[in-house]
Amino acid sequence: MIELREKQICKVLEKFTRIRYNHLKRVVVEEKELMSERPFRETLKQVVEKGLVKKFEIDKQHVEYTVQFDDIEYEKDAIEYFTEIFSKYEKIMVRT
Repeated sequence: MIELREKQICKVLEKFTRIRYNHLKRVVVEEKELMSERPFRETLKQVVEKGLVKKFEIDKQHVEYTVQFDDIEYEKDAIEYFTEIFSKYEKIMVRT
């Protein structure tokens, strides 16, 4: 079952396509004052572990979060589709 704090973080994340950790913390902890910093860190870790939030760690200084998984799946499907098309095209070009 999803807890109140988890819902609060997910609601904030729904407003952004992707958001950096510091910006998310500023919105949740400082601007909206939904929780203090420690519960924020713990709750964010929990929602990532539960799979409710996707974490993108570009490097240690650049971590982003999102709840929109459709874009990710679409990109993955598109890459597979175009890879298959290029593979078929390459085979045709080799024959000629």
